[in-house]
Amino acid sequence: MRNLIEEEQFPMLFVHVIDDEHAIIVDRETGVCYLQFAGWKQGGLTVMLNADGTPKIWEGYQKEKSD
Repeated sequence: MRNLIEEEQFPMLFVHVIDDEHAIIVDRETGVCYLQFAGWKQGGLTVMLNADGTPKIWEGYQKEKSD
């Protein structure tokens, strides 16, 4: 599967493909992680949450912001 960032179509996103149906998408401006599911005639996108209900922030976000 192609990496959207390398193609610079969506420079605000980082995409980590898990398998043919799942991917983690990270907003580069906020660091918030989203889970994408895409299957036959169905799909969805949802924010990933921590145990306390706050949005999950990508671990490398702070490092990338400081570089």
